[in-house]
Amino acid sequence: SMIIVYHHRLSSSSIIIVYHHRLSSSSIMPDKWPSCDTFIVLGHTLQNTGSIRACWRNTRRAMWRAYWANPGSKDARPMGHSKRLSLLDRAVAPQLDCRCSRWPPQKTIALELDSMHRKMVATAMRIQRYPFEDIADFVRRRGRAAAVQCRQTGQWSRRWFKRAADWNEHLERPRNGDCWSSKLLHFRD
Repeated sequence: SMIIVYHHRLSSSSIIIVYHHRLSSSSIMPDKWPSCDTFIVLGHTLQNTGSIRACWRNTRRAMWRAYWANPGSKDARPMGHSKRLSLLDRAVAPQLDCRCSRWPPQKTIALELDSMHRKMVATAMRIQRYPFEDIADFVRRRGRAAAVQCRQTGQWSRRWFKRAADWNEHLERPRNGDCWSSKLLHFRD
């Protein structure tokens, strides 16, 4: 028990169970263990379906908050674009890094992530519109410049995929076999 081993007591608000979405939630003491569909633990949003969509939505919000508080803030306007891009990597990317290692790679979310990365880079680069330049041409030119910059510094989807592969490799090491996350990786219905 946690009290004996770790000398911790659980508050009533910490006792929750997330059932698999296909199982009945009435099977284990519903009065003592209230059930929920989504559970937030250590910044991760876990869903009873196994989806990462809710965690991605929360991560995306956290990344935009970090962006507007750092390279997108008024205080960052006088900085050169290289310093703003550096600040983007130091302040925004860690919001992704601390969550994405446990996410299995998914094409749709990867496309959304890279699109968001390009938008942030395009905004941080502060490319000016030429006089008499059509809005659509300006947006395309700015998008192309951001895409080139993202490829040079590394797309965030590739960063995510590498972190997920590294995390999986870490869990597969023999010395980590007794770790709960390694056991969970090998659990099957």
